[in-house]
Amino acid sequence: MEVVRRVRIWILLCVGLVILTDASDSLPACSRDANSSRVEWRMQKQRTQIYLNSSNTACFSGVKCVNLTENNKEVATTVSLVVQKGDEIEILIDTDEMDTNVTNQINIISKTESSLKCDLEKQNILMSSQMKNFSLEEELLKPGELNLFVQLVQNGVDCDLLWSLKIKVQEHECLKNKDQNLCSGKGFCDNFSNTGSFSCRCCVGFVGKYCEERDGCYGNPCQHGGFCVDIAEGLEGTTFQCLCPHGYRGRSCEGEVSLCDRRPCLNNGTCTGNQTTFSCDCPKGFAGSTCETNVNECLSNPCVHGVCEDGFGGYKCYCLPGYGGDHCEFEYDECDSSPCINGGACEDLVAGYRCHCGPGYEGRRCQIKVDLCKPNPCPSPAQCVDRGNNYSCICHPGYNGPGCTQHYDPCYPNPCQNGGSCWPSLDSYFCSCNPGFTGDLCEEAMVAAQPLPRTLEDPGEPEEGHGTSPGLHQHQPSDQDEPVDRWHNLYLVGTMLCLAGSLIALVAVACHCKFNKTYQRFTRKIGRSCSDLKQQKLPRQVFIESSWERF
Repeated sequence: MEVVRRVRIWILLCVGLVILTDASDSLPACSRDANSSRVEWRMQKQRTQIYLNSSNTACFSGVKCVNLTENNKEVATTVSLVVQKGDEIEILIDTDEMDTNVTNQINIISKTESSLKCDLEKQNILMSSQMKNFSLEEELLKPGELNLFVQLVQNGVDCDLLWSLKIKVQEHECLKNKDQNLCSGKGFCDNFSNTGSFSCRCCVGFVGKYCEERDGCYGNPCQHGGFCVDIAEGLEGTTFQCLCPHGYRGRSCEGEVSLCDRRPCLNNGTCTGNQTTFSCDCPKGFAGSTCETNVNECLSNPCVHGVCEDGFGGYKCYCLPGYGGDHCEFEYDECDSSPCINGGACEDLVAGYRCHCGPGYEGRRCQIKVDLCKPNPCPSPAQCVDRGNNYSCICHPGYNGPGCTQHYDPCYPNPCQNGGSCWPSLDSYFCSCNPGFTGDLCEEAMVAAQPLPRTLEDPGEPEEGHGTSPGLHQHQPSDQDEPVDRWHNLYLVGTMLCLAGSLIALVAVACHCKFNKTYQRFTRKIGRSCSDLKQQKLPRQVFIESSWERF
């Protein structure tokens, strides 16, 4: 765990430092400019000679100086010299005033830098020599600027000569350690016109006082005016960091900065902006410059028939019973599912329904069957039959009307057409048709047969235009037709008598088996069938069955 913690800390430090590395381009060859006016530091010591003679004398004193007529109290000439630290300076004196027969002494006297007079009252002799050719001691040649007087004193001769020297001893600042090369081998140790100290002039791609650092900023990798900072890694590393100007970012300041990078828009707002401004496109339900305000959508009362609950970025409607929809805007029609059965009519209510049941049913959904014949709604002796939504009152054969008290006359009114005679038979009837008509109700006219070929005895056909149509011969009754009608009537009477006997036998059997329900239903069915047949044929006939609907 400790290792993991340290790794995390190291990653955070690296991310926070935001140091970017990049291999630098290949560097050009390091060479010295032949036309450069800079003076390069010499690695070997050098001996420098200073010639002093009468021409460069600064001043003199004494009346016996050859070729000199008066004392000189001001410095006329100064000999200047620039040397490196460690160089040797040899002084050579060659003058006519110097007498070789006497003892000569040469003194090196310190001089005030700003002094322009040959003032030797406060003499500070640094070095003395009795030879006209000698070298300055190494201790005198310290880095910096030396202002000296060289005094020639001849014993017994009143003639002293002074020369003014200005020596600049230079040192270099091109070596960090004694075991290293000058300027780390990546530059030149020189200066301009022998002024100042020697310093390193680094080759391209290297920086530092001793050219000890590879310049990661070589070629200026930072774009858009970014400031490059080289990270010290010696001669091998090329790490750099770009300090980007406002509005830019990236390892080389190559990317533009947008204020939206900070994600200022809250609650999933969409940010649009640039380096200086931004705006937030807020989602539904939020407002404000950064979408920080939750809008109360319930203030507009969006729920028509319900209670509104505000939420983050929206709202929710809790509908009252019987209403639905996102805004509780429509009412549920509970009748859409057809809850009422057995023919019940559904009435839609708010959050409910009501079934209006027809006769014979009850309950919330008309699911309960009610016996319409309890109590018996039919007057005695009629029998009640429950038919679902209504009931029927069934009378005994031969009776109809309320209470089944009216005797049924099938021949009233006369159903026979074209003057036919009606013969009743219990709950049925017969039609006796007039000559020329036929059918159950005498509704069809008889068609005459084709006439035989005319003979001498044949009185002939009636002429056209006497009320008969071609091909149809009107039969006129005559005395010869009367026997035929009589036999026909007798046939009908006999038939009726046979039918009457049969009916009497059937009534006797019915009375004997009156307690047999199956037989009773069979006779009732026969009676109803006959009655229905006659009712269809007789529009004005009174129905045997009576029905009442209960509401």
